[in-house]
Amino acid sequence: MHNCVIERPFDNYRVAITEPSYFFGRTELIHSMLQSPFQVRILLGGRRLGKTSALRAVEWNLLNPNNNYLRRAFPVLINLQLEQPKDLDNLRYLLIARLREAIERWRKVPTTEIHQMYREFLNQIPSTEITLNFLNQIGIKLNINNSDSEKRLNNDDFRFAFLKTTEELRKLKFQGVSFLIDGAEFIVRQTWATDAWSYLRGLKDTDIAIKSSLGLLLSGYRDLKEYQQRVGSPLLNIAEIEWLSPLTEEDTKKLICDRANKENISLTENTIAEIIELSGCHPYLTQQSLNMIFDGNQQDTRGNIINKFINKLLQHHDKDFSSWWNLEHLSGCFSEDERKIYSALLEKRQATPKDLANYTRFSRIKASEALEVIAGTGVIHSDDDVNYTLGSRLFKEWVEDLISAKPKSNPKNQQVLSQKNEINYQDFQILVSKNNIIRASSQQGEVQSELFLDTNKINLTLQLINQNQTDTDLLKALGNELYQALFPNQINAQFHATMAGAQANQYNLRLRLVFESSELASLPWEFLYDKQTNTFLANNTQTALSRYIDIPLKPRDIKTPRQPLKILLVISNPSDLAKLDIAGEEKLIREALTQHIETGEIELDVLKEATIRNINQKLDNKPYNVFHFIGHGIVENNQGFIALVNSDNKSKLFDDESFANLFLGNSNIGLVVLNSCKGAMVSSNQAMSGTAPNLVHRGIPAVVAMQYNILDSTAKLFASEFYSKLAIGLPVDAAIQKSRNIISMEIGLDKRDFATPVLYMRAPDGIILSGFNGF
Repeated sequence: MHNCVIERPFDNYRVAITEPSYFFGRTELIHSMLQSPFQVRILLGGRRLGKTSALRAVEWNLLNPNNNYLRRAFPVLINLQLEQPKDLDNLRYLLIARLREAIERWRKVPTTEIHQMYREFLNQIPSTEITLNFLNQIGIKLNINNSDSEKRLNNDDFRFAFLKTTEELRKLKFQGVSFLIDGAEFIVRQTWATDAWSYLRGLKDTDIAIKSSLGLLLSGYRDLKEYQQRVGSPLLNIAEIEWLSPLTEEDTKKLICDRANKENISLTENTIAEIIELSGCHPYLTQQSLNMIFDGNQQDTRGNIINKFINKLLQHHDKDFSSWWNLEHLSGCFSEDERKIYSALLEKRQATPKDLANYTRFSRIKASEALEVIAGTGVIHSDDDVNYTLGSRLFKEWVEDLISAKPKSNPKNQQVLSQKNEINYQDFQILVSKNNIIRASSQQGEVQSELFLDTNKINLTLQLINQNQTDTDLLKALGNELYQALFPNQINAQFHATMAGAQANQYNLRLRLVFESSELASLPWEFLYDKQTNTFLANNTQTALSRYIDIPLKPRDIKTPRQPLKILLVISNPSDLAKLDIAGEEKLIREALTQHIETGEIELDVLKEATIRNINQKLDNKPYNVFHFIGHGIVENNQGFIALVNSDNKSKLFDDESFANLFLGNSNIGLVVLNSCKGAMVSSNQAMSGTAPNLVHRGIPAVVAMQYNILDSTAKLFASEFYSKLAIGLPVDAAIQKSRNIISMEIGLDKRDFATPVLYMRAPDGIILSGFNGF
């Protein structure tokens, strides 16, 4: 077996299994699909847990003509991460196109035993003309020159094509279609996600002709789960959810023995038990452990394999484990909460959600949700939905090594780190839906109410603020109106109860605002004024107020930076626009960071010729973590623009989308600061049209921008205070809160300046770059 690695199928067991004899487990999933193929199901599981292999197994079992179930569904497997539909109409076309292509493949498959049948089915390569010819035959015309990603079907055309196709399938002894949608989390990241889920729900609920012959199996992980919990979904709310767990010990033994027989290797019972302990019955870890054991010591597999291979396996899986633990900050992996819960379970070995909640000071619900996500990766086991135990010993030892290898704090930074660790937060989140329903959630639970706000009543005040004609009474009156709307009686009571609980535990409060309506988002909520405590919430240092962008697009977490932390200061001063005191602000930023620059913790680069080419070159040449822009923002016809310069040093305007494109593919930027006139403006008639929220929408974890014209003196003060607070390790929302507080004391509460900086962020804990104090 010297060449066994070459002969092994499925890319050495790294890709989906498409051969029934190599597949083990998932019996309940397959049985439920065969028994009820026209339901809506969600299959949740983490990376490398075999979701695609499970979908393949469902596919070949549904195709198997020898199954004895009453109603057969014709399976169509679609990977949305590869297809990437542009919109709902394009998704409808792709569903029909892949359905027609699968039928064409099936027509050419001989009726034989399942292994040969499925191999033949996969090997058929139908032409894209098949779909177009079918649509033309039934009177649906498409532009044949466009690629599949550009072709679209409206609802009527989709229904007609689907019904015609199901007529054909009945002749082939199938009673309908089951779409197996891999990578379904792709949809939740799109702006049209709600439309898609509503449409599919309509097909299953109200379309009498279709609903009984359409099944859906959607696979994904936490993006799909969190979207359902956060936003709700007409389709996902009716789905039957199943978490893909590790294999049973019995199935794992079968897999190990089958592999040993195929590669002519003899294994003792003790060795099999060691492999199971090493992998925790995780199918991928089991397969990879067998690969290394068989290749590394084929003649002697009777000894203690853990001692022989543990280091090699840890090295081999370092990248996999880093992504699960989220060292690389990938979408859909462990958050800080899950890491804390796993570390607690590491101490206890076995625990209930209540045990871990007490240990971590989380709520029981928060602990349960974290455990569910971790179990979805397959590295812990749920024995009876009450007790959780550690799974893979391999992953456990990797985490233990990681924790023990964390560097000790630099003595110079002891005071800084102790200041950071003294600040703990309780969360209070308010989500206002498009139909003005307010949902407030905290450790005390969730309450719901309705927002009533007469915008006509505050329009005059808003105009006066825009004209910078303000006084303290005017701002308090506006803040009170906003507060009464956002915190009606029940929500106000819970807010103050949460605040009291936080203070009793010497915690601060993190207040996150989420607005689904762009009209509401455009209001200056930073003026929220609580008469009960006589404070503006935005500059109360015991709270941290931010706009939390909670849309169907997973926030892109940021890689751990290596010191020095790199800041790019971009200065745009076009000759045809009003001059700014740029030298003064640059000086203050340098002064704020002097100590950290001298110790090598921070590196500040300045770009004064802000052409698009120069900015791109800078971003390409160095992995900057912070992008600070000083210049002009302009709003024309409800459209926001950032003013860069052209080759003649004249202004060159970039709309919010073009400006956001600067950061596409950049995996290092954790914070963008826009010291511009109106960089944070959100127009009332176009969602996400402001530069700052659009940057967060594109994946930047946090963006600070200005919702009003800002004086240079205030901009200098803000820059000095904000970076000073970040440099001592505060989370970004705490840093901006303290900066607003300083501005209110220096400039006064009669001016709008303290509420001018707006923080938009995706990081729920304010941590936007791990590994450097509070960043």
